[in-house]
Amino acid sequence: CGSSYDENNFDTILWQINSEGHQIIYGEDIYDGINDFGNYAHQTMDGGYILLGTFNDSIHLIKLNHNGTIDATFGTDGIVIITECNEGIYTQQFDDGSYIVVGNTKEGIGQRSNVYINTITPSGIVNAEFTIGGTYIDKVQSIMQTSDGGYVFTGYKYNHHLKKMFG
Repeated sequence: CGSSYDENNFDTILWQINSEGHQIIYGEDIYDGINDFGNYAHQTMDGGYILLGTFNDSIHLIKLNHNGTIDATFGTDGIVIITECNEGIYTQQFDDGSYIVVGNTKEGIGQRSNVYINTITPSGIVNAEFTIGGTYIDKVQSIMQTSDGGYVFTGYKYNHHLKKMFG
């Protein structure tokens, strides 16, 4: 999953690479004229894909069928938009068919950011969000579910007093 520039703007794109070469499975044309960036893709239990991207200062999840067409049964016509998060980083499908989404929010002036965590139902309904952060920069890189049903995630935090980033 990534982005491709079409002389007008950046579009989310999903490539498949195998022993026969590569092919484009999906090329986004929904947000024509708006830059959008594919940040992460995960193959779903049904053989399709869930794409996580950033566009227009929010994130979008696009659910694809195994053949690369949009799965209209997910969200609104195959798409879930989350405006409370500015940068989508990672998504994964759980055994029950739901998804977890993590990203980073922009807060206030300058470089302040917080970690954004949310779950999405198999049909694309967004649950209550959870944010973690302090006064300065807090960013997430990855997340996984633990055996007790909780989560662990990696990222980094800026310590203003020491003027350092800790990961």
